[in-house]
Amino acid sequence: MPDDPIQETIATYDAAAAAFADRTCGLDLEAQLARLAARLGLGARVLDVGCGKGAFTARLKENFPAYRITGVDIAPTAIKKARQEYGHLGIEFITLDVREYQNMADRAGKDFGLVVMSDIMWYVLPEFEKMVRYLDRIIAKGGWLLISQSFCQPEEQKYGSDIVSSPQEMMRLIPYRVVEMIEANRFSNHHAVILYQV
Repeated sequence: MPDDPIQETIATYDAAAAAFADRTCGLDLEAQLARLAARLGLGARVLDVGCGKGAFTARLKENFPAYRITGVDIAPTAIKKARQEYGHLGIEFITLDVREYQNMADRAGKDFGLVVMSDIMWYVLPEFEKMVRYLDRIIAKGGWLLISQSFCQPEEQKYGSDIVSSPQEMMRLIPYRVVEMIEANRFSNHHAVILYQV
């Protein structure tokens, strides 16, 4: 394994990419995306951060074919599989470590009408707050940020709980206007779907 922590993370996720389950999202996220469709308009650019092997990114494209969609992920193996499986849909898949968020505009572009981040916060801590604040450089004025994030119960959460331990604490790190929040499974593990306007 490399000595550099970022390269170590990339190598770890790249080695595991073939075994990752295709990412799916709950109905709450899909319902919010459907409501956003009318607000985004035809030809809107959408960025899926942490797209994995591209299953959810492909669902975005199939449901909203007029959108120009880009998926980014840290794992080259996952991106390779995404291109093989879904490249024919016209989705651009890019290998990108979003912890190096300063490079995001150069690598993925700007003026996104919507950025979707599903369950990536734990992978980018402690850089999560800085990365999210940087998004206003790539999201078009008045654009949207949709975050879907799972949380363990406080007594079960080992990593990162000193920074973020609940959806409310995560929301305090994000400087954009909350439009809607849905919480599920409050009696076991939390799952929050939060829509922001930038």
